[in-house]
Amino acid sequence: MIKRKYDSIYIYALFAAIVKPYFLPQVVQQSLKLILILGVFVFIITKSKKKELLNISLVFGITVIISSFCAYKMHYIPTVSFFNSVYYAMCLYCIHGIISYYTKRNRSKECLQYFLDIISLYCLATIITSRFPLYTDTSGLKIYLFGNKFTSNYVIFSFLGLFYSLYGGKIKKNIAWRAMYFILVLTAMIYARLVDCSTAIVSDLVFLIFCFPIDVVKKITMSPKVVFGTVVFTSAFPVLMSYIIRLKFVQHIIVNILGESLTINYRNVIYNSYLFPLISNSLIFGYGYGNTMLAEKTNYAFGNAQNGLMDIVLKYGIIGATAIVFTIIYCYTKSAKTPFNEGVSLLVYAILIAGMIEVTYSWFLLLGLFLVKLIDEKSVSVLSIKKSHYKFIIKLKKARFQ
Repeated sequence: MIKRKYDSIYIYALFAAIVKPYFLPQVVQQSLKLILILGVFVFIITKSKKKELLNISLVFGITVIISSFCAYKMHYIPTVSFFNSVYYAMCLYCIHGIISYYTKRNRSKECLQYFLDIISLYCLATIITSRFPLYTDTSGLKIYLFGNKFTSNYVIFSFLGLFYSLYGGKIKKNIAWRAMYFILVLTAMIYARLVDCSTAIVSDLVFLIFCFPIDVVKKITMSPKVVFGTVVFTSAFPVLMSYIIRLKFVQHIIVNILGESLTINYRNVIYNSYLFPLISNSLIFGYGYGNTMLAEKTNYAFGNAQNGLMDIVLKYGIIGATAIVFTIIYCYTKSAKTPFNEGVSLLVYAILIAGMIEVTYSWFLLLGLFLVKLIDEKSVSVLSIKKSHYKFIIKLKKARFQ
């Protein structure tokens, strides 16, 4: 059992700052998140060495700010959206910084456990209140305690990924643990069905596959080439959609299993009639953080790009897309590729797969990526050496007394 230390509060504060508590008034939400993120930011700055202050989170974060500043100057977004882009970049920086703080001190397991603590609490509250949405927003989506059905499911993805990272060894070896994880994944799928989120059901299959001890698949998913191929395939869906939909087994899955129409809520109309023309008009820098260009063009019939990477291109242009893809590849290249990375890698793949037809390239993806890169980057080898060293000493002592 991991003993909680005082600095665990910074992980809890970070998560509370990022996941909006929609049950609180808007003014309280804004004030709370600002206070919390500033507290975490100051902690990271004061506890980090100078060379640690520059990290991979800045690549995408600075790109977001630059793109949003250009969009602000072009009158695509208001002043508040530009400041929100700065806050978003700060959140990304804090996520990387707080994970790095733990891994540099050989406390990777604690880091995972603290994240799992707070996310478990959010998941439990989300599932319990699933039948009692707070209200329905202007787009027709029901809003729950911590966001709409998509955000709620991404929180559950995070739980499943972190749980596997911490307890994957037991899940692989012990049938009771494997059965428990299977039940957790099944619960996630039932929840996704209850809130009518077909995309989440498909993404939950990623976690379901890992209920079985298929080590070859797990090693393949840690490859930078495989994750890059996944990014390319899922991002190409808007272009390939008309061809993919013609496949009979795909039609069967969409209509008979997921209960959706073959237009997948008119995404073909979004892509061809609105998204691609908009992107071509501001290809380099995009339209900035929190822009409403697509909504305005469609008279608010469609609120976003309905594809993960295409949404990044719409917001931050080619420079934003390049930055996020570079970040994905970099994180997997630098990963220690230990069993502790497997679960959080599942989170990344679940987000990427959902990104075929949803806007998923949010901080959930970056959380998974930074955990893949940093968890046990040094501490796994150190802890393993210590453990093996202690075992050797114990054996040596026993041999002496025999």
